[in-house]
Amino acid sequence: MAQDDINIEKHFEEIHERANRIFAEMWEMSRPVLMMPEQVWKPALDIYETEDAVMVVVEVAGMKKNEIEVTMDRDILTIFGDRTENIPHKTRLEQMEINYGKFQRKVKIFIPIDRDKISATYEDGFLKIALPKKREVYRSIKVTPD
Repeated sequence: MAQDDINIEKHFEEIHERANRIFAEMWEMSRPVLMMPEQVWKPALDIYETEDAVMVVVEVAGMKKNEIEVTMDRDILTIFGDRTENIPHKTRLEQMEINYGKFQRKVKIFIPIDRDKISATYEDGFLKIALPKKREVYRSIKVTPD
């Protein structure tokens, strides 16, 4: 029976060594196996309202402004783009926390917006979208007798 215990222990050591080799080979690859580069990610954003506009600020550092697109369809603001990975190939990746690839954010705007005056700027990694409020025109209506 002691011989059986030695064989079982040796078998487990072989399995352990094999598993260690597999994990070491995975980390030698240029990116972790569990990463899904085609997955759409969502950049962080802030939305706040001023007296004149609804402001949307999106964190998209490392991108060029021509890589970002903004659309407004009815009351839905959509921001999308594709952040290119800038890690050199054939390197050993130690840690990866930055999201790369396609992204998309959709925001429902509940306030009437002057669509002709929407503007966007990109500076220091932040996309700032100004959605000017539609001004309600007050007018007096004269009531005349029939």
